[in-house]
Amino acid sequence: MFDQEEEMGLVSQSVEEVSSSGVLTYDDLVRLEIAEERQYLRELDLIIKVFRQAFTHGSKHFSAQDVELAFSNILEVHELTVKLLGLIEDAVEMTADGSPHPLVGSCFEDLAE
Repeated sequence: MFDQEEEMGLVSQSVEEVSSSGVLTYDDLVRLEIAEERQYLRELDLIIKVFRQAFTHGSKHFSAQDVELAFSNILEVHELTVKLLGLIEDAVEMTADGSPHPLVGSCFEDLAE
């Protein structure tokens, strides 16, 4: 589930595929951004499910304030990352075949509102 070498391979594969031609197209950048957001989400999941959970459930050495201080707004960051990734993937999926590229800038505008 949290095999980092395998996950890092996915992102580095995307970079290698893109860099083999030497030119980054808009579509390549969007695919690379999606891969990086997925990797970031996996890392957040690791922190939340493995480390934060161990502090909140297993240890009596740390108060709720200690846990809050150490992990502050990680749940909000996770939620925002899930929303952003979903919006970008939806934008790519909804792009018509005749359209030159997905308009992912609107995803960031939607989050800003």
